[in-house]
Amino acid sequence: MRYINIMKIKLPCGWTEKAQQALEDIKEKPQTERIEAINQKSGIWGDLKENLKKCSHNKCWYCESRISRSDWPVDHFRPKGRVYECKDHDGYWWLAFELKNYRFSCTYCNSHRIDRIAGSSGGKQDHFPLLSEKNRARNPQDDIEAERPCLLDPTKIIDPGLLWFDQSGEVVPKYSKDQYLILHKRAEVSIIMYHLNYHETSEKRKILYNEVAMLVRDGNKYFNLLAKGNHDKEYELQRVLDRLYEMLDESAEYSAATRSYLNGLKSNESEWLDSFITSCLS
Repeated sequence: MRYINIMKIKLPCGWTEKAQQALEDIKEKPQTERIEAINQKSGIWGDLKENLKKCSHNKCWYCESRISRSDWPVDHFRPKGRVYECKDHDGYWWLAFELKNYRFSCTYCNSHRIDRIAGSSGGKQDHFPLLSEKNRARNPQDDIEAERPCLLDPTKIIDPGLLWFDQSGEVVPKYSKDQYLILHKRAEVSIIMYHLNYHETSEKRKILYNEVAMLVRDGNKYFNLLAKGNHDKEYELQRVLDRLYEMLDESAEYSAATRSYLNGLKSNESEWLDSFITSCLS
């Protein structure tokens, strides 16, 4: 997961007016008719799919995967029809046509899938747990900002940094329960609900870790030789840096995992790595 500045998304000409009209068309309908009426207007968010996709360089906003066999749904972060954790909730229907409520997602993060190999299941669907139910908004007049969502949100700049990645390719909470209980809980719940450890995705991140570790080992060797005056190794070190730079770029698949791995591989032998990471993030 990487931060997505949703306000940079360009809207098609006339989209805002169409979205406002769609909301007017459904807001007076009874709940039994409203869900169907909203779904009949799915073209409203469908018109933004390519724009949302470009914003993340064709990657899922939750897991950073590029999956060719996914239908790439536009996820409503706050569910538009019903809320699994609150059975008497009518859904955040008033946000059905709201840009700020859209997230570009792969099918594996958005829909329920059983991973028989890993023995797990996940998929956001209509889940939207809160840290406290008493603050849940139930109608357009309620203060949505008073809610404290449990799920990590890629459009909130602090949230992606609450995830860490281990050598096996698994996503784990960055902070322990003892450090920050709430931050740990949010990460833990999000990993499950977004199905971030689906076995194929974890395997790809494991392969990524092995490449990053190999590059860091080579970088240590070439940097130390260069520091001792062996300038013949400058080209080899530059080759390592160029490849790591590609893997850290926001357009690269699983670039957040690469950043996590690099930070975890820093040691006394890799003084060059600190400077490299700093320059890449500046």
